[in-house]
Amino acid sequence: MKSKAIALLVATTLTAGLLSACSSKEEAVNNQETVTNDGSPSAEANPNTETAPEKESSPDTEAPSVDAAPGTEAKPTPTPVPGKEPVANKDKQQKPAPNKEQAPNKGQTPSKDPAPGKEQPPSKDPGASKEPAVETKPSVKEMADEMLERVKQPMLIEMKIDQLKDTYGLDPALLEEFTVRYPLMNVKTNEIAIFKVKDEKEIATVKLAIEKRATVVQKQFEFYLPDQYENAKNYKIITNGKYVLFLISESADELGKAFSTFFKTS
Repeated sequence: MKSKAIALLVATTLTAGLLSACSSKEEAVNNQETVTNDGSPSAEANPNTETAPEKESSPDTEAPSVDAAPGTEAKPTPTPVPGKEPVANKDKQQKPAPNKEQAPNKGQTPSKDPAPGKEQPPSKDPGASKEPAVETKPSVKEMADEMLERVKQPMLIEMKIDQLKDTYGLDPALLEEFTVRYPLMNVKTNEIAIFKVKDEKEIATVKLAIEKRATVVQKQFEFYLPDQYENAKNYKIITNGKYVLFLISESADELGKAFSTFFKTS
């Protein structure tokens, strides 16, 4: 009876040992497959066994075997089929192409920057108002000369400034400028005088002096030359602004028209 019990106990022990060994081998194989599939050599080590130092595995080398537990015979683990390396992601991040400078159109000419140090002339504004041009008139002497060129008269000479007071009774200080042309020979009554006063208030004074002068000429020729007396009676006085014109001439109308042209506005 004891012999049977011992034999049963031995058989049970052997069976348990075989099952344990098979379980250990199966666990080692599973761990090896896990290492191969994951691409990492890590494996769970038995607390009672030493773990071999990790080495980088390559597709052409065998994975390191795990040391068998003491008391059991370690069998070489089968070389696992090298797993396929994971395919690299083909969708690589596309790098942006560098921006290329846009070539200028052939029809366009690139604008040139102004040279440094040179000031650009101010642009002209076509709408800007221009200052009104100051109207300039010729001098009274130039007026008389031009009038005599247009309308022919007997030989006349110009009166000097010191004769003005005696002849017309005018103070030269009242005048800005003047010119008096009278006959060279005392056989004509023709006379042309242009006065420009400093103040228009003196126009009346000048006209009064002219009338006195005309009266003197008439008396000189009243009993001397009747035709010249009549000429002196038909004298003319024309005013325009600060200007006063005195005329004794058979062509007084033509001379008056020539004088008016100096005051026409364009």
